[in-house]
Amino acid sequence: MAARKIKLLSKREIELDGDLIPILDGIYQDVAVASGFEHDFLDTRREIEHLVSQLRPEELREYFMSSLFLNFVSYENEMAERILEGIARTKAAKRVSPRRSAGRKARAASRTR
Repeated sequence: MAARKIKLLSKREIELDGDLIPILDGIYQDVAVASGFEHDFLDTRREIEHLVSQLRPEELREYFMSSLFLNFVSYENEMAERILEGIARTKAAKRVSPRRSAGRKARAASRTR
């Protein structure tokens, strides 16, 4: 059986195969690129509402779950990046300048004498 298709406002068709990426790409191409990146929240929302209105309840559930998963992965990556940046800042703050390091070595050497 052939996959069902839905249409963007531009009338371009998107095949519903369970993959969220073609839908996101369609919105990107028809809203962002086509407007020369001169779009706003309402332009994007209008396109999304148009697409969602064509989805059957089971398709809506499937794509909503995919959307949540994709957003979770993006959120998880952002949080991991923040954690790594925090670790890098902590390590940088703990680094000892060469002058302080030389002083520590001299004090350590005088204690062993």
